[in-house]
Amino acid sequence: AAPAAPAKKSMPKRIFNLCFTAFSVLLLAFSLVTLVITLTSRFSGKTPTMFGFSMHIVVTKSMEPEIMTDDLVIARKTEIADINARFEAGETIDLLYQQGDRIIVHRILSIFPDGRYQTYGINNTGPDSWQVKPEDVVGIRVATSTGWGKFFSFFTKQSWLLFAMILIVLGVIIVTEVINIIRQKQKIEAEKAEKALDEKRGSILDQAKADALAEIKRQTQAPDTGGTADKNGE
Repeated sequence: AAPAAPAKKSMPKRIFNLCFTAFSVLLLAFSLVTLVITLTSRFSGKTPTMFGFSMHIVVTKSMEPEIMTDDLVIARKTEIADINARFEAGETIDLLYQQGDRIIVHRILSIFPDGRYQTYGINNTGPDSWQVKPEDVVGIRVATSTGWGKFFSFFTKQSWLLFAMILIVLGVIIVTEVINIIRQKQKIEAEKAEKALDEKRGSILDQAKADALAEIKRQTQAPDTGGTADKNGE
C-alpha cells in the first residue's frame, strides 16, 4: 500500500501565518528603531539620525495648513551648497534648524550673501526675526506623516513600553518557531513510522507470496505414489 500523502495547509491558514509573521517582524523593527532613536537622543542630547534621516514632531501651528501640529516630519541631512543651488533654481525648501534646545521647521525666504538664511512660517504674519546660520541647519523636509507625531511621541517617552513590546514580539516569534519545529519533527517521525510500517507490510506480503509459490512448486514436483494396473489386470 502506498503511503498517504501529507495533508497540505489550507490557503486561509497559510495566508494568516504569512500575515502574522510579517506583522510581527514589522512591529519588532518599529520597536527597535524607536528604541534606538530614543536612547540615542537621551544619551547624546542631539537629534538622532539614521542614514542621514531624522524624525521630528511638530508642536506649533506656524507651518499650517501644510504641516499640522502633531505631524511627524522627516528631514534629510543635505549639503549647504545643494540647498542653496536648489533654492536658487526656484525650489520651495522647508528648512529644519537648531535654535537653542529646539528644532524649527520653517520655509526659506531668502539667502544672505554671508550664507545665512531668512526663514518664515507660512502661517505667521511676517518673516522670522532671526537668521539661520549654515552650521545650525539639521536638514530639509522630505516627508510628512499626518498625526503620527503624537503616536511616535508617546512611544519615545515610554521606554519601558518599548522594551515590553520587543520582549513580547520576540517571545511570540520564538514560541511560534518552537511550535513549528515540534510539529515538523512530529510530521517527520510520523512519515518515518508510516514508511517503516509500509515496508513491513510489503515484506510480509512478499514473504507470503514466496511461501505460496514454494508450496505450489512443491506440490507440482511431488512424485505420483499411486499404483497403476496393467492391461491384463494383473
